[in-house]
Amino acid sequence: MRVAAEVKQTEWFRIALALATIVYAALYCVFVYTTLVRVPVWDLLDWVLFYLQTGRTGDWWSYLWLPIGEHRIPISRLLLAADIEIFRGSGVPFLIFGALSQLAIVGVLFREIRLSSLPTDLRLMATAAVVFAFAASHLAILVSMAAMGLFLYTSLFVILAITFLDGENEGCRPTLRRSLAILCATFAPFGVSGGLLVWPVLLWAAWRGNLELKWLVLIVLVGTAEWIIYLSGVSMTHTISAAEFVNMLDYALRLLGLPWSHAPSLVWFGRLAGLVSFGVGSWLLVALSSRTSTPRRLQRIGAALILFMFLIAAASGVARSGVAPDREMPIRYSIFVAMGQVGMLFAASGYLKYFYRHFAGQTVRSLVIVAAVILLVQQVASGIAATAVTQKYVSLWELFRSGRWTAEMGTYVYPSQARAEFALQLLRKENLYSIGTSELVSRARDRQ
Repeated sequence: MRVAAEVKQTEWFRIALALATIVYAALYCVFVYTTLVRVPVWDLLDWVLFYLQTGRTGDWWSYLWLPIGEHRIPISRLLLAADIEIFRGSGVPFLIFGALSQLAIVGVLFREIRLSSLPTDLRLMATAAVVFAFAASHLAILVSMAAMGLFLYTSLFVILAITFLDGENEGCRPTLRRSLAILCATFAPFGVSGGLLVWPVLLWAAWRGNLELKWLVLIVLVGTAEWIIYLSGVSMTHTISAAEFVNMLDYALRLLGLPWSHAPSLVWFGRLAGLVSFGVGSWLLVALSSRTSTPRRLQRIGAALILFMFLIAAASGVARSGVAPDREMPIRYSIFVAMGQVGMLFAASGYLKYFYRHFAGQTVRSLVIVAAVILLVQQVASGIAATAVTQKYVSLWELFRSGRWTAEMGTYVYPSQARAEFALQLLRKENLYSIGTSELVSRARDRQ
C-alpha cells in the first residue's frame, strides 16, 4: 500500500514538473516575441555604419577582424551583412542564429544528462533545471536584440568545447571529438573576448579527464597562439587602485548574483546570492580538482562550467573596476551565470544522487515543485519588465525617425544626437530598417 502510494506520488511529481517546464519554455518563446527590437539602436547603429562604410568597400578583412572595444565580432558582422544585403535590416539572421544557438546549448546539455548515471527523477530535475536556467525570460534579449547575441554565441562555443572534450576511455571517436573541442574553443572569443577564458578551462578539463600529455600541450599551444593573435591591436591595459579593488570584488560578486542584482531594489539579495554561488561553486571545484579518482563526465563538465563562470566574473571585475557600485549590473551577463548554475548542479550530481536515494527523496521532490512555481512567477515578472524596456527602444526610435529628439533618446537610441542623425540619413538613403518598423511600434502602443 505504501509502495503504491509512493509510486503514485512520483508519477504526479513527474507530470507536474514536466508541465511547469513546458509552460516555462512557452513563456520564454512569448517573451522572445514581445521583446523583439528590430531597429538599429545603440551598438547596432554603430555596426550598421561600420558595414556601410567598410564592408561595402570590399575590405572584408578589416570589416570582420577589426575590434570593437576589446571584442572581435566576425560572427555578428557576417550576420549583419546578410541582414542588410538580403533582408534589408529585418533582423531575421540574428533571430534565427540566436534561436538555433539557444536550442543547441539546451540540446547538448540534455544529451549529457541522458548519458549520465543519474536515476530517472534526478534526470528529470536536471533537464528541467537546464530549461529554467537557459530559457529564463531575462535572457530573451540575447535572441530578440541583435547586438546582444554576442554573449549567446560565446556561450554556445564554450559549452560545445567543454562537452566535445571526451576524457580518457570516453566516446567512440574521442580523437575527432577532442579536435572539435579545440576548434569550438577557437570560435568562442568571436562572440565576446571573454571566450578566450575557455582555454584554461579546457586545460583543466583535459587534466581531470586524464588525457595524454599531447592533448594538454596542444591546448596550451593553440590557446596561447589565439590569445596572442586576438589581443594584438586590442587595447586592454587597465590599472587598479586600492579603492577600485573593492569595486572590482563587488562587481564580480554582483555578476555572480544575476539576475537579481540587475534590479536596484534587489542588489543586496543579488550580492548574497553571488556569495552563496561563489561558496558552493568553489567547494565543488576544489573537491573535484583535489580528489585522487577521476571525476565522472557530468561532474567534470559541471566543474568546467563553474570555472568559466568564475573566470568571467573575475575578468569583468577587473575590466569594470572603475564602474560605480550603484550602476545597474548588465543583464546580458546572466547567460554566463546560467552556465555556472547548471555547472553546480552537474558537479554536485554525485552528492545529489546519494542524498536522494538514501535520505529525503519526497522532500526533495516537494522543494523542486515549490522552486518551479517561484521561478514561473519570476519568469512572468521579469518578462513583463523586459518587454516594457525593449519596446521603449522601438517607440523612441520611431519618434526619432519622425524628427524629434529628447534627452531620453540618449539612453535608448544613441548617446550622440549628431551621429544618430547622420546614421538616420544614411539608412534612409539605403532604404534600410524601414519595413516593419511601423508595425512594431503599433504593436508596442497597443500593449500600452
